[in-house]
This record gives sequence, C-alpha cells and structure tokens, in this order.
Amino acid sequence: MHRPRATFANVVSCLALFVALGGASYAAVALPKNSVGAKQIVAGAIDNSKIKKGSLLASAFKSGQLRAGAQGPAGPQGTKGDTGAQGPAGAGSVTRLAGMSSFPGQTISADGEWHTWAGVTFTAAANTLYELHLDDDYALMSINGTSCAGSPDYIERGLFNGVVSGTVDSFGSSSIPVFYGPYAPGTTVTVEYQHRAMCATETIHFPPGQLLAVPYQTP
Repeated sequence: MHRPRATFANVVSCLALFVALGGASYAAVALPKNSVGAKQIVAGAIDNSKIKKGSLLASAFKSGQLRAGAQGPAGPQGTKGDTGAQGPAGAGSVTRLAGMSSFPGQTISADGEWHTWAGVTFTAAANTLYELHLDDDYALMSINGTSCAGSPDYIERGLFNGVVSGTVDSFGSSSIPVFYGPYAPGTTVTVEYQHRAMCATETIHFPPGQLLAVPYQTP
C-alpha cells in the first residue's frame, strides 16, 4: 500500500488553514484598544462580578438605590434675622395696670383713730371695672401685747373717694370690695385701706407692700 509523503507545500497549506481557523478565537481575547463601545455590549452582559469595587460614582445609580449615610454634625448657627413689625393691638386689648402705689409698714395702737395703710389713685375709662390687689407679705404682720377678751384686735374699712365702701358690721369694720366701677370716663378714683386698733393692751404691725388697680373691660 502506497503512503503519501508530506511535502513542503502540504505543510505550508496546513499552517495557513490553522491560522485561518484560529484567528477568530484570537481576535475575541486580544481586541485593539478602544475598539469596544456601548453598541458592542449585549444588555445584561455585565454583572457585579465584572465591576471593580469603588469604581462607580453615586450619579451612576437611580434615586433611592443608595442608602443614606449617617447624619453629619450640625453646622454653625446663622446670624439673627431682623425683628418683624409689631401687629396691631386687638379690639379688646386694655392696659393691664391702671394704677399702682407702694406703702410702708406701720405699727398702730388703740388710739381711737383710723390709720390709712394703703391707697391707690387711677383715672377711670369707659365701660371698665377695676379689681384691687393688695400685695404684701402677710407673714410679717404681728400683734404684740395682751389681747382683750370680747373684742377684735383691729377693724378695717375701705374708702372710695373718701366714702366708706362695703357693708359695715357691728364692730364698725367694713367689707372691702374687690371690684370698683364702672365710672364715667375720666373720673379720678382714689381707694384707701384703713385700720383701727381696738385693744388698748396691744400694738399691731402691718407689713409694707403695694396696692394695684387692674382694669377689666365690660361689654
């Protein structure tokens, strides 16, 4: 049986065929630089295993895909803004203090006289009641001496423009009203608190304080 011998021409032709067949595979793994673009990449062909860690920017992700980081430290306080304009006073607004007077402490004995302890003067407005507030430290009041059986230590009364106001009891002490008015607009009102000691064997000390007249509008 005759076996053909390999010639130089046969060897060269075989090498040419090998290069022709293997060239496609070689081109797939050794492409020229910058020869692959978006058109050459099949959709879904690149996954997380093909992406280098830390190589993507936040702008590459859709809104809401990235978790928010920890809250940063508070920034410096800004400058204070300008004060806004004051709004108009309401229709029912009133001055909350019509009059105020300070009075000293005093010690009285049973001399038969009325002693003015506190007083305040104010000018009345239209349709307004006035409430009197006696502001003193009652704990500083003291009675010294021997009390008299059957009679009060002292009695008191309130005067409105010199006239006794309130109901007078059997001992001569009047109930001092809390509210005064209303009066004609522009009326000058003076309210006084007076005391009189009743027991000759006692002295009574009344503390210092303030008497305030607070207005309340009425319909």
